[in-house]
Formats: sequence, C-alpha cells, structure tokens
Amino acid sequence: MDDRATELLDGCLRESLYHNVKQVLHCIHIGLLCVQQRPLDRLSMSFVVLMLSSDNTELPRLKKPGYYKSQMNQ
Repeated sequence: MDDRATELLDGCLRESLYHNVKQVLHCIHIGLLCVQQRPLDRLSMSFVVLMLSSDNTELPRLKKPGYYKSQMNQ
C-alpha cells in the first residue's frame, strides 16, 4: 500500500530483475490478495491462474492482510 513492495526482494534479485520489476510486483500483489483478512476478499485459484497468465488483468485493490504487524507496534 506504501509502494514499497520491491523491499520484499532480496538485493541480488532486485538487481537481476531490474527489467522485470513490473512482473514481480504483479506477482506480489496477487500473493497479497490471497491472504486477505476476510476469506470473502481472497482470490479463488481459478482467478489466481487467470491473473498470473495475463499482465493486462486489472488487479483488485488490496485490503488489510490476514496477518499484519504495524511498524509502530514493533
């Protein structure tokens, strides 16, 4: 949500995937949609497959994931 998804990548991967960052961010977004707090907000596997096979699919907006730890609580 803070546009910091690339921080999830290992530094070596970040450099080697420089030209594919859009695809990596697409996959991270799909993964986060699979762990939404409310089960009704999670994706079905058929929708996951559809989204992974298409770069042009508009992804739903992310909500709070099932496990979330605020940096303020650390």
